[in-house]
Amino acid sequence: MVKLILCAVLLVLPLAATAFPVFRDGTVVYCSGDTLKAGSISSPMVTDWNGDGRKDLVVADVETITGTTYGLLRFYENTGSNALPAFSSFTYLQADGFDIHTQGYC
Repeated sequence: MVKLILCAVLLVLPLAATAFPVFRDGTVVYCSGDTLKAGSISSPMVTDWNGDGRKDLVVADVETITGTTYGLLRFYENTGSNALPAFSSFTYLQADGFDIHTQGYC
């Protein structure tokens, strides 16, 4: 589970798989040595986006470009492991060479 607190992305792992899950304390996720930050209305999702067996991070975020608000998808590739993820930077997800976006919020 990933949640957004004060614009810093925290990784929250379960202690055990039970009917009522109990989670460990959150761990701050870093990107290039700094706290990985996203906007206050961002939606982070953990998935193996590129099929390499490591869980990556996709964050739906909002950007304002020349006065228009767009929902964009940031892709953070995990270059570490699933137990100890490492992220260096993000790229915007694209389709046919164009950034995937929605007009307004994601």
